[in-house]
Amino acid sequence: MSRARAVLALSSLLPVLLLAGCSDDEPEPKFGPTPSATAPSSASPSPSAPAKSKHQQQAALIDDFIAAVTQALGTGDPSAFLALTADTCQNCRVLADNLEDAFSDGGRIEGGKWELISSDFQSEEPLGSVWNVDVRSARERWLDGDGQPTKIVRAGVQHFGLAIEKTEDGWLVREMRLRA
Repeated sequence: MSRARAVLALSSLLPVLLLAGCSDDEPEPKFGPTPSATAPSSASPSPSAPAKSKHQQQAALIDDFIAAVTQALGTGDPSAFLALTADTCQNCRVLADNLEDAFSDGGRIEGGKWELISSDFQSEEPLGSVWNVDVRSARERWLDGDGQPTKIVRAGVQHFGLAIEKTEDGWLVREMRLRA
């Protein structure tokens, strides 16, 4: 479970805990409402959930990005993960092109799955927030339209550097690079 999801899960328990402070004899809560409960911000998913920090938002983007890459490995359609990337992400485009080529003429990828192991913020740089991201990849068999293998990718752990940038619409992956 990612840190962002854990915070969201814990924050969803807050209303239950507040209600536990009430009894049948006293219909009023024993605790007064918090400022966030009386004046929710538009960025909060619920009145009692605190707004996500910049790094929590970026970590959520990384979770979504890795899940979208896994989806693309199964379908050959990279549009979901490309929607999470900036036009400047050259390696994202290379990955998208490779996936589209693999599925052209009836080809497919068997076993492709990426699982996020960790995402750790490193630093702020001119190109954005830099994160070290470790991904466990399953064994992949890339097959052509006749079912003949064209490539085998061994299972293993991939180490990426991701640069995340802020846009008008939110956060995007600006670049993805394989680390040693």
